[in-house]
Amino acid sequence: MDATKIRQLIATARSLADELEAELDGSVEPVIQPVRTDSALTTYDPLHNALPEKADVKGSRRQMDMALLVLFSTLYAVNRRQNRGLAGSELRDLAHSVRYSDLRSLVQWEKYAMKRDAGGFRWVTEEGHKWWIEKKSAELGYQLPDDLAIWVETKA
Repeated sequence: MDATKIRQLIATARSLADELEAELDGSVEPVIQPVRTDSALTTYDPLHNALPEKADVKGSRRQMDMALLVLFSTLYAVNRRQNRGLAGSELRDLAHSVRYSDLRSLVQWEKYAMKRDAGGFRWVTEEGHKWWIEKKSAELGYQLPDDLAIWVETKA
């Protein structure tokens, strides 16, 4: 079985688990699945596409994973395409969009997944890219554009 099929099976199993968990909690909400063809992953570009499904750090496991993918892929897209880090106010707005209450909630990520440059701007680290962009996009069934899917050192 190829890696794409395995990832699709994993995503389906996670989705089913989230639905069952929601039913047990009595908080049933519709699960939004990305539109896929049989063998293709859904393409998601954080700077050009609307969110394909709900991203919420306070939601189901899938919604939390989607929130991290949105957060880190958007940050990395700015790093790569605009060759700059995100200012605190920009990161705050991004964090609020996935329901982080404030920037203090993101301090944990500065240990290994993102870094600050001398001016205080945030950049994704190689480790952050590996775990929160490559891994999460595959688990969730999304394909990022080539310039974001592969790690390239950015100037910080």
